[in-house]
Amino acid sequence: MKVHITVVTASPRIKQNYKTYAKVKAGDNAVFDCEVVGEPKPKIFWLLPSSDMISASTDRYLLHVNGSLNPFNEKIIAKPGKTIILNCSVDGNPPPEITWILPNGTRFSSGARISRYHLGSNGTLIIYNPSRDDAGKYRCAARNPVGYIEKLIILEVGQKPTILTRSRGPIKSISGESLSFHCLSDGSPKPNIIWTVPSGYVLDRPQITGKYILLENGTLVIREATIHDRGNYLCKAQNNVGESSITVSVMTVAYPPRITNRPPQSIRTMAGAAVQLKCMALGIPKPEITWELELLHPQGTLIIQNPKSSDSGMYKCIAEQLLTKSPSGLSLFVEV
Repeated sequence: MKVHITVVTASPRIKQNYKTYAKVKAGDNAVFDCEVVGEPKPKIFWLLPSSDMISASTDRYLLHVNGSLNPFNEKIIAKPGKTIILNCSVDGNPPPEITWILPNGTRFSSGARISRYHLGSNGTLIIYNPSRDDAGKYRCAARNPVGYIEKLIILEVGQKPTILTRSRGPIKSISGESLSFHCLSDGSPKPNIIWTVPSGYVLDRPQITGKYILLENGTLVIREATIHDRGNYLCKAQNNVGESSITVSVMTVAYPPRITNRPPQSIRTMAGAAVQLKCMALGIPKPEITWELELLHPQGTLIIQNPKSSDSGMYKCIAEQLLTKSPSGLSLFVEV
């Protein structure tokens, strides 16, 4: 059996319904379209002003699947105080003259002298001891009698993270309630927030896992906290310049105080006969029991030795625990 195969091909053709001229401001984004038809599917190449040819994305150009080219600005992050070099390699005949335009508009070319700035022999701009005041848009311009070309570099000067929220002491919460710990930070580049919980578990990116929720703004949420969630929580803000951290202490009330052995609402006693007013309470952590007016004995019992008529009145037993109180009152009448 014979099989006859016919291959139908179509030469590549670029659709011409796109703009062939684009005007953008330095620092803005631009997209150049290049829609191509053909069979088999053609491979797209872009010829750049630098005479380089690319067929895939690079660190400065994003080549989309549909052929569109998206040039984006070169961004450099410098560490404060550490010398930084901005590159601007240019070829041309005759050799082009290179001029740097600083963020404040100052033009800087070979032979010029500006403190902390130096123009290298190969067109590089060297900045000594950079600070945040040096951040901005730097333009490298190359010109000769034949043409002119510019390159834009955005310089950011890094800043060690600082945490803007501070704990005002231990956080107290009742078992079953949700807790939120804030950790707002500032820095350049934007810091990454990392939380370490008392168990040693680490949350290093926004997520929802089990009972923990880490939000985009660095806030950590604990759903339905229990006594096992008490302890120290460490928030760390990190970037490539440095890090900063805070510790949040959590005291969780597992069970609110509850008075279990209440004294009667009223007691009558004879003058001179000792009186014991018992008051017992349960709770985790263990509640502290206090009585108004008199000395408190162990187990929450109030003992009045040799009572007099002047001891008559309202007595109140209070079981207190971090956030909550459980009061119980009684009247004492001393008969003479």
